[in-house]
Amino acid sequence: MVWTNEMDKCLTEVLAEQVKKGNKVDNILKPAAFAGALKTLNEKYGMYVTKGQIKNRLKTWRKQFGVLKELLAHTGFMWNETKKMVVADNSVWNDYIKVHPDARIFRAKSIENYDQLCTILGNDQAIASFSDNVTEIDVNFAVDKGDPDLAVVSEIQTDGNQTKCLRWTAEMDHWLGKILVEQVRRGLKVDKVLLTEAYDTAVSAINAKLGLHLTKCNLKYRLKTWKKQYELLKELLSHTGFKWDETKKMVIANESTWSDYIRVCVHIF
Repeated sequence: MVWTNEMDKCLTEVLAEQVKKGNKVDNILKPAAFAGALKTLNEKYGMYVTKGQIKNRLKTWRKQFGVLKELLAHTGFMWNETKKMVVADNSVWNDYIKVHPDARIFRAKSIENYDQLCTILGNDQAIASFSDNVTEIDVNFAVDKGDPDLAVVSEIQTDGNQTKCLRWTAEMDHWLGKILVEQVRRGLKVDKVLLTEAYDTAVSAINAKLGLHLTKCNLKYRLKTWKKQYELLKELLSHTGFKWDETKKMVIANESTWSDYIRVCVHIF
């Protein structure tokens, strides 16, 4: 079977939407995601695409993203969000391709569906993503803005002999999430580690935006909090009965499912 650019575009759009609906857990697409993709492709193109063919296409994408990930990890290469392509000086390209000929396909090549691919493939392969639903991620774990204990998180840190209390607001989380996602898209994350430039840019941008005086350490502490909360969220969504509502931006389930789960996992509540 020959995959055309149009079919690839359609498949990435459908699968990215399935991921946003919650049909992906621990970087594995659920059967519902494949079913949705098959229905759309076959109806649109009058074909009989199988689940196996879609899985084989995903294998190809993962292999190409592995090459792309290694490419962007090298000095001199960076992701241009406007052009949707990897950019570097000609001399840098020439030297790299001599050793890594597989990377030739990304030279002067626009990857229009890059964001969708990042969403589908997940953190293990994507150069610029959260995840699972992070092409336009709005990181905000403040569950209820009407509850000060949830909307504002306090973190204690020490500056010399002086102890300070930094209060993270929902607005701060909102902008920090957007800024860091943009840095990841630029290729400033390698092997799940944000590069120093990503932190420096985020500190400058959020301080300028909100008139604050945050430090790199403040951001790292906040990311630790996000990671803990995100692990709880992943665990929650891996259980039957829970799913992500993309419209409401929340986890949904019926009352009995919530009650049974919270009884065992009080930390979620």
